[in-house]
Amino acid sequence: MTKSSGKVARFITACKLYIYMKMKRVTVEEQIQWVLLYIQRGSADMWKKNVLEKLEAEELEFKIV
Repeated sequence: MTKSSGKVARFITACKLYIYMKMKRVTVEEQIQWVLLYIQRGSADMWKKNVLEKLEAEELEFKIV
């Protein structure tokens, strides 16, 4: 595991834990928007911009897994 992928894994784990503990009754869309607030750099930022555009255009469907 590279240093970068380790950071990503820790970030995802922290987000999942926070959502589980504090955001259970919040919509999936709101949970995703909260996570997007913390994505700031590199290719993740490009992904974030694409997701935000799709959210604004109401082109995304969310399923709880």
